[in-house]
Amino acid sequence: MTEQNNDANTSEHPNETIEHMEKQSKEAEGLVDRLERANAKREELQKKDDEMLRREENLNVQRQLGGNSEAGHIPATPPEETAEEYSKRIMKGELKDDEGKY
Repeated sequence: MTEQNNDANTSEHPNETIEHMEKQSKEAEGLVDRLERANAKREELQKKDDEMLRREENLNVQRQLGGNSEAGHIPATPPEETAEEYSKRIMKGELKDDEGKY
């Protein structure tokens, strides 16, 4: 009995059914377009993430192999002051603190 009612409804208003199907088709196309754009953006972001990870890994390798890691880091020693520089500094009244800074 329901099949007869469905057939009766579609035969009474065939244009409404076609319009409804066209509307659903357009909505589906819009959703597909949005999904394709979102997927393209996700792939682009994934490529950027992969590049950043690769750069970070390379930087860590360079630090470990190049002696730029903090472990074992020896700070540069300041150049020694000559007698002439010392006398000029003292005459100006500049004094060094305990760490050798002015």
